[in-house]
Amino acid sequence: MARPLIFGTKVTRGARVRGAIRRRAVAFAGNDRAWMALIVLVVWWTVTFSQLVYRRHDRFGSFAFDMGIYDQAVWLLGRFQDFDTVRGLPVLGHHVNLNLILLAPFSRLGAGPGFLNIFHVVSLGLGAVPVFLLARRRFDSGWPALCFSLAFLAHPSVQSMAWELFHPDALAITPLLCAWYALRTRRWGWATGFLVYAMAWKEDVALFVVMLGLLWAAHAQWRLRRAVAVGLPPASAAPPASERRERRNGLVLAVTAAVWFVVATRVVIPAFNDVGPFYDEFFGELGDSPTEIAKTVITDPELVVDKLDEAQGLDYVRGIVGPFGYTGLAAPALLLLGAPQTLVNLLASQSFVYDLKYHYVALPITATTIASIEGTALLVAIVARRRRSWGRPALALLCAVVVVSAIGATRAKGYTELGERYSQGYWPADDDPRRPLYERALALVPDDVAVMATSRFLPHLTHRERIYFFPNPFQERYWGVSGENQHDPAVVRWIAVDRLQFEDQVADGALLDAVLAQPGWRVVLDEDDIVVARWAPIEDGT
Repeated sequence: MARPLIFGTKVTRGARVRGAIRRRAVAFAGNDRAWMALIVLVVWWTVTFSQLVYRRHDRFGSFAFDMGIYDQAVWLLGRFQDFDTVRGLPVLGHHVNLNLILLAPFSRLGAGPGFLNIFHVVSLGLGAVPVFLLARRRFDSGWPALCFSLAFLAHPSVQSMAWELFHPDALAITPLLCAWYALRTRRWGWATGFLVYAMAWKEDVALFVVMLGLLWAAHAQWRLRRAVAVGLPPASAAPPASERRERRNGLVLAVTAAVWFVVATRVVIPAFNDVGPFYDEFFGELGDSPTEIAKTVITDPELVVDKLDEAQGLDYVRGIVGPFGYTGLAAPALLLLGAPQTLVNLLASQSFVYDLKYHYVALPITATTIASIEGTALLVAIVARRRRSWGRPALALLCAVVVVSAIGATRAKGYTELGERYSQGYWPADDDPRRPLYERALALVPDDVAVMATSRFLPHLTHRERIYFFPNPFQERYWGVSGENQHDPAVVRWIAVDRLQFEDQVADGALLDAVLAQPGWRVVLDEDDIVVARWAPIEDGT
């Protein structure tokens, strides 16, 4: 059969494929120029933070906790090993970060902290795409949707998660946003895939998915009752049958995620570390298990209120919802998606858990992003119901509030050149006079030997089986769940430390001096508080 002719020219198979792809792209994105603006925004944000995080590590601005932990974990998995000597725990005895296995082949090919950090930034930056898709669907326009993508990328906590360097928690944000968009478009297969991928980053993500399933089932039940109330026969009409299916899917999703959370925290982690989750100890007098904490919440609510006040709970919530112009408050049910993690953060005894700079805020930020879009859509719908012509002006006003709030927040607490924190020492200085000495010191340490190092040196030495965070293994600190199974100090062959990085200058300095005084240790560099030593008993005649 002859190929079809267009103006006397045969249409090739490649031309037909390109035409089909172009038609689908137009159907998906339309001719909206906001798409081009979104691409520019995402590329600018991703390139900016990729450069910043790469420079941060390169200039010795990364730390043992957590850059060193995750880089050694990925390196070990790429070599079919699993005991992370930075944390003193097996990889899956620390957190259930199953997706680290996906990154292990890249480590086998030579990838290191730079790759992990840029992967982390790209994943965060791509979160603006599902935000745009969801908002465009809710507002039927690309430019209002772009405002929420801008607000997401400008949010100080999103930027701080890039600054903090690689963390699995933050890598769950984009797939969770994609899953919500897939659910909104009734693509359960895609939603399930995104949710599985998100939960495989860390066990805590399952709490978000539990709430998601419950809220989706509750909403389906509400729609079902509404359909019945207006006279749709539930036994035969398609809409009620569809809502029943949605309700069932939501409940299945919630139960599955809850089971996975229990299995991950009460079976997998204890099976690998023989103790249990180390973060059970984070809650002080509230209890050291979920059951005890729940009991305390019921029997001693005053203690819970005191904890929330100590964590400055209202400021915490304002810091999350404020950069979106507080529009998320219009959809309080969706804010519940992040409620479990928010309560965990605010009730913890350690202040860093409820600090908005760190990765613990990832799930509350995801919930707020969704709630802000849906809450804005709800407010516009309420206004338009009174007078249809008011809908667009209301949307424009709310988008302006979101943009102004986002710009104000990023100016006050952002991490790019537009923000105050850029010039407050959050990124390492270009002219650190000790940097050449750092590089010279670490160049002395050979590969494949056991090393003890201080925090800023350690992430540059993690591609080995044994790398210890000073003062481990000579003295236990931040090791295992509660200091168990400490390694023999005799395995250490090199020491690379910066005395200025000691937590306790007197005690840590005395410990280092005592170790180096032992027969067999030879100091090969001692300059400007930086010490490099190696174990050389034969050369020393000991």
